[in-house]
Amino acid sequence: MTDEHASPLLRQINDGNWLAQEEAESLRAELFYQRAIHAYFTMQPALNVIGMRDGSEAVFGRGYNVLPIWKDRMDSRTWVPTPNADVIYSMSYLDLKETGPLVVNAPGNVIGMFTDFFQRTITDVGAIGPDRALGGLYLLLPPDYDGHVPSGYFAFRSSTYNVFLFFRTIMGQGDGEPDPAAGVAVAEQTRVFPLWTEEKDVRPMQFPNASGTRLDMMYPTDETYWSKLKAFVDYEPITAIDPELRGVLASIGIVKGEPFEPVDWQREQLRRAVETAPRMILALAQLGRDDERNRYYDDRQWEQAWAGARPSGCSRATSTSTPVPGSSSTRTRPPRP
Repeated sequence: MTDEHASPLLRQINDGNWLAQEEAESLRAELFYQRAIHAYFTMQPALNVIGMRDGSEAVFGRGYNVLPIWKDRMDSRTWVPTPNADVIYSMSYLDLKETGPLVVNAPGNVIGMFTDFFQRTITDVGAIGPDRALGGLYLLLPPDYDGHVPSGYFAFRSSTYNVFLFFRTIMGQGDGEPDPAAGVAVAEQTRVFPLWTEEKDVRPMQFPNASGTRLDMMYPTDETYWSKLKAFVDYEPITAIDPELRGVLASIGIVKGEPFEPVDWQREQLRRAVETAPRMILALAQLGRDDERNRYYDDRQWEQAWAGARPSGCSRATSTSTPVPGSSSTRTRPPRP
């Protein structure tokens, strides 16, 4: 029975009575699920790069000296987010926890960057980087490094031990079509070595050709999403993740240095989250934005669309932009997948 003198909050939470056991368990599971969805969204940048690293290293090996280059341009045999075939890609994954500070001797005319594993830019490299397309020595420092920082370098500290090296180089003008060789020659001038290692102990660079090789560099689509996330949390310093997000991760059992052992009902919610979150992302892309910033132009109906979507039930979309009929006052959407 409701107490007429009870506060509105008390009346709202079941009139001060305990919930039925089944309802309490259901609400707990729903909250766990919602937090798992939030964790999926906010940690996806890191899982994205982890997927790229794991896929690359499974085929080409790991190490600061391994720099795969798509020497014959990138094509659909490489499963990787947001690729194109207009430049020569070079991508590698540096582990500052393992090596300590690393020096990257970047060639001139690179269009690239170093990012932490949340895809936050540490520094640009090239025309808009400090070397201004002339090339130079970049010094990457671990997040907890407190040693001497010598002069003569473009020195930057990463927030994660893991660092993503992402270089693009420009193809030359060939006979009727672009010539990849010029871009490859520039990329192969890259040198990476630990700061304090004697030259005789530095590993020689390896530049495997990633073109033409079937590579799966995508993030997991099953429950291994969570185990890879847990390994990342354990490896990186606490400071790599904001306290608020660490709290969300802790609420689903992911705590640095502690076992991750979800029970049956928790595993079910984690499974639901890893299946539903990507559909939520697709829904946001499909429905567009209320401010219509997903349009390319103010006066036309060209809209950013998912390149993997199907414009009809039987054929795949082949363009990243899709013309949608309608007047300028009509809200438009990409085709339904």
